[in-house]
Amino acid sequence: FVNYTLMQLLVILTMESTSVFQRLKTMKMLNNMGTKSFSIMVYRGRQWVEKSTSDLVPGDLIELVTVKSNTEATPDEKVAPDIVPCDCVMIRGEAVASEASLTGESAPQMKDALAMEDRTLDLQGRDRVHCLFSGTRIVRATEGTNKEEVEATRPASDVPATPNQGCLAYVVRTGFASSQGQLLQMIEFSQDKVSGDTREVIVAIVILLFCALIAAGYVLKVGL
Repeated sequence: FVNYTLMQLLVILTMESTSVFQRLKTMKMLNNMGTKSFSIMVYRGRQWVEKSTSDLVPGDLIELVTVKSNTEATPDEKVAPDIVPCDCVMIRGEAVASEASLTGESAPQMKDALAMEDRTLDLQGRDRVHCLFSGTRIVRATEGTNKEEVEATRPASDVPATPNQGCLAYVVRTGFASSQGQLLQMIEFSQDKVSGDTREVIVAIVILLFCALIAAGYVLKVGL
């Protein structure tokens, strides 16, 4: 009896330890996948100011560039100027982005500014060509190749030119609500137990109980 109990305890400890180490490994992988905060130019208070990407909220206007600005980042910030920090919509400029981290597509995607229309924004549909998604890499971002067109769109948007000639984007989703955040959540909770529909489980239990009662009745009848 003592040997059996010790063996059971050893099996339980081994299984739980394996589960804990697997979860720690997953957390470490997710931490490496997530983009650390870095400095970015944000249009607030009718002026361009430098903010950390962790301070971004939906509704902010940001500048996306492929080069680091002259302002130095704080020591605890990781500089990653070519990574899109959030889900955003381009409202001025042009960009080329690599979405391999989200879709696996190796070919860079061309992005252009969204035309001002009174309709619902469709991030994953017709407006995907105007959207940049969190975690994707910017290959090229400019305010626009046609200077006359750029000058014509500035008064309509009432936003001055971007400080580093990058594209102007409107923040839509941040954090775990963004595309990268949803992907990380899916990976994190993929190991959780998936429970089926309660009604289906009850039906399966009733069928198994019915079969067990029939088997028990047969054994009882034959045995007597």
